[in-house]
Amino acid sequence: MKLVVRFVFLLFVVVALAWCGSNHSAPTQPTVNMTPTRPAGGGSTPTPPPGGGATPTPPPAAAHMVSVGMGGNQFVDGQSGSNVTTIRAGQTVTWNWVSGTHSTTSGNCCSPDGKWDSGIMSSGSFSQMFPSTGSFPYYCMVHGSAMTGMVTVNP
Repeated sequence: MKLVVRFVFLLFVVVALAWCGSNHSAPTQPTVNMTPTRPAGGGSTPTPPPGGGATPTPPPAAAHMVSVGMGGNQFVDGQSGSNVTTIRAGQTVTWNWVSGTHSTTSGNCCSPDGKWDSGIMSSGSFSQMFPSTGSFPYYCMVHGSAMTGMVTVNP
C-alpha cells in the first residue's frame, strides 16, 4: 500500500513540475522507472530482470512551443525564433497566446484545409500532434496573409 501511495505522489509531483515549468522548453510526458524494494519485514532482494538490467525507455516526444501574437501579429517558434516550426513525426506543436486575438488555422491563407483550427482566441493554448511527415502551412483567421506560419514534419 505504501508503495502505491509513493508512486501516486511521485507521479503527481512529476506531472506538476512538468505543467508548471517556467522555461520555454517543451513539456514532456513523465517517465516513471519503478525500482524494486525489499518486501516489508525483511526478505530477500528481488532478482534483477534477465540480461543484467532494465530495458532503456525511449524518451517521449516533446511538444514544441509557438508564441501567438508575440511582437504583434506574429507566430514565433520557441526554438527557431521564426514562423517555421520543425519537428519529427509523432511530435506535438503547442501554440500559446501571448497577446491579441488570433487563431491557428491549417491551410494556405485564407482557405482552411480542415487539419486543425484553434478557433479565434485571445488567451490560452492549443495543441496539435503531427503523426506524418510533410509541410503544413497555417495562418491567423483574423489577420490573414499578414500572419502565417509553417510546421515542417521530418521522419
